[in-house]
This record gives sequence, structure tokens and C-alpha cells, in this order.
Amino acid sequence: MHTSYLLLLAALAGAMNPQQANIARQVMKARGVPPWSVIIDAVQADNIAYTDTDLKRVYIDANRLRKTPRTFANVVTHECSHLNGAQHGDGSLAMDYRVTTQPNGEVIEDNFVLLPGISLFDPDKFPAFGQ
Repeated sequence: MHTSYLLLLAALAGAMNPQQANIARQVMKARGVPPWSVIIDAVQADNIAYTDTDLKRVYIDANRLRKTPRTFANVVTHECSHLNGAQHGDGSLAMDYRVTTQPNGEVIEDNFVLLPGISLFDPDKFPAFGQ
């Protein structure tokens, strides 16, 4: 019983926050990803995000991106391009995009969004992105 409770708490603490989920839904809709596509919040040792080889699942370490909404949107845009079959360097939207990090691995916020029209902030629903 105690182990199950701790696993549930760990899952909740590491879950994509509501604003990130909102951004992800907007990008997925705008990019027209296949209907079976999912984005999964997953802690990763050496990646921020990747798309599995069957092009159905994207794994994003959302916690590392919780304070960087533009970077989060750009990562989702890049991974959604993979879901649509794009490969690095093929000229497709966002396929030359890379996340910038500090030497300690901290993600640096982008000063641009690759996909215009994505709403990053809704002050009524999400007063503070990083909370």
C-alpha cells in the first residue's frame, strides 16, 4: 500500500503541468499529427525529448522544460514533425532545431516560437508557468 502511494506521488510530481499539456495539444493540432500519436512525460537520463521509431510516441522530460514555455513549444513542434515522418536536416519545419542548455544542463529559454499562433500563456488559467 505504501509503495503504491509513493509511486502515485512520484508520477504526480513529475507530470506535465496543465499549461504544458495545453501547449502540446495546440501544437499537435496545428501540426496535424496522426490520431494515434501521444506525448508522454518521461524522465530521461541524457535526452530532453525523443520520438520512438514507430512514430507513435514522443517522450519529453517536461520537468526540465517547466520554466521555458517557448522552448517547450519548440521541442513539441520538433517532435511532432517526427510524428509526421520528418527527419533531421530534411528541411521540414523545426528539423534543424536544437535546445540550448547551460554547462550544468539547465535549459535556456528560447526567444522565439517556431510555430506562430501558439498561445503560451492564459493568465486566467495559468497565472505562473513554473509553479
